[in-house]
Amino acid sequence: MNLKLAFLAAQDIPQAKHDEIDALDQLAYENVAGHEENQKIEWASSQWIGLGSVDGCLATQLGCLEREIRINGHSLWVSGIGGVATHPQFQRKGYAKALLQATEKFIREELNTSFALLLCDGMPCELYRSLGWQDIADHVLYQQGGQTHRFESNVMIFQFSDESFPVGEIDLCGSPW
Repeated sequence: MNLKLAFLAAQDIPQAKHDEIDALDQLAYENVAGHEENQKIEWASSQWIGLGSVDGCLATQLGCLEREIRINGHSLWVSGIGGVATHPQFQRKGYAKALLQATEKFIREELNTSFALLLCDGMPCELYRSLGWQDIADHVLYQQGGQTHRFESNVMIFQFSDESFPVGEIDLCGSPW
């Protein structure tokens, strides 16, 4: 089986493909701890979607966006990674790993942010750590409905420069991804 990877602007993806992506998300996350509680959150929309297909079947996917966040009052642009999901029949074959590695290249070449940030909630984080992602916090703040909320999650970054990630409480300045 040959994995075909693509990054598409979310706005350019046909509705039928969005439906397929949503179905994969539901399938991949239905047994994850906290899934029902997380469905109450209004998640940020991705600007780009990374897709991995095998023989024409959607095997793995993720969303990516750019966002200005704040850390103790310091503004910082990051690339947000979210919704990493792999169809159960394609798990443990290295497809998510290949997509994440391609995403690192996409961010480096197309987005040019110093850091990528992801929230590893209820999922094993070993895959991310094996690819060089670093644990930096156990929660973030986000805004929804005119209120600030605290989201308990393993917060991880991937560093694209020599710049140090600021220390302090992270405010996503909008919905989580």
